[in-house]
Amino acid sequence: MFFIKGFGLRIKPDLRCFGRLGGLLIAAALNCSASDASAQQNPAYRIAGVPTCPDCRIERTLVVEISDRAMPGALSDYAWVHVASDDRYFVVSGLTGEELYVADRTGTIQRRIGRTGQGPGEYRAPIHVVETGSAFWIVDPKNTRITSLEKRDFTLQGTRTLPLFPLSSPIEHGTRLILNGMIKGNAAAQPIHIYSSNGALLRSFGADNPNQNATPTSKTMTRVVATGQNGVVWSASPFEYRIEKWDTTGRRVATYVRELEWFKARTATESSEGLPHIRRLHEDKDGLLWVEIGIIRQDRTKTRSVPFDHSRSETYMEIIDPSSRRVVAARRFQGVFGFLANGGLFESTYSTDKGGLPRVHVWTYELRR
Repeated sequence: MFFIKGFGLRIKPDLRCFGRLGGLLIAAALNCSASDASAQQNPAYRIAGVPTCPDCRIERTLVVEISDRAMPGALSDYAWVHVASDDRYFVVSGLTGEELYVADRTGTIQRRIGRTGQGPGEYRAPIHVVETGSAFWIVDPKNTRITSLEKRDFTLQGTRTLPLFPLSSPIEHGTRLILNGMIKGNAAAQPIHIYSSNGALLRSFGADNPNQNATPTSKTMTRVVATGQNGVVWSASPFEYRIEKWDTTGRRVATYVRELEWFKARTATESSEGLPHIRRLHEDKDGLLWVEIGIIRQDRTKTRSVPFDHSRSETYMEIIDPSSRRVVAARRFQGVFGFLANGGLFESTYSTDKGGLPRVHVWTYELRR
């Protein structure tokens, strides 16, 4: 019933070998050989910054305002929000990151799901919600596990331990689950992992040149991952504008590079705290790739008692046409904080009303021509 019934078993990565040819990093054959043909199949493109559609504009529309009037304290200085297909909203308290709430389509928080802890139905960081045909998968990085809940009334279906620590939001890809993280005991440093419906690890890929002797870290392993048409998997390191296009066999199809003022070369030991970073990738129905970059104009405090100043947080959104390798449109938004999962292109912003009560606004985006 639950696709991860066998999670934690048969964890033997199907690793690909990678090589370097002519300055371009390309996916090599299993015997690590490289050829001119493979270089042509895995080209690197430079994205031109001049928009191809001067009249195109990125617009956003308010979907709902979520408040905690019905359940005071459910919202804090920020919150993670996930949109379900039935217009319900999962809200994770940003103050502790341990409390999971559900709001209806009007934005009214109705109930809390589970409680804090490590037992069945308990969470320590339920910050990723993945929707499937019959269930919600609650991914808890601190407990390193997935909990399956029935869609209608959130009945607990099962809980299984993850063989890795998720570093970014998991995504559902047909009958498969794609995770970014570090597999325990996997010294090859592959960041992207595809699991089948029965919980077996099918493939690990995504690294330029995996080093069997290297110790992977969250800085080197974190990827922003998205799915596209025809089995495409998009991948980007957050602090480098270098977007890779993979297929689900672990073959890199192409690489897209863009020069922006916010991204610069950094040493391996230099901190990336508070730096601009790619927060999300999204391929729309027209095959255009939306790239979201978070810009924080101050160092974010780690002291939970001091609220984060959202007025100093901005989002730069641009749309790339992979076929023409040009930027279609771009726009900057102030105060956009968290991205939302589950198919559509959504964002959330945090603010307080005149009475000081917290509220979260959910927005949707579209390209108007």
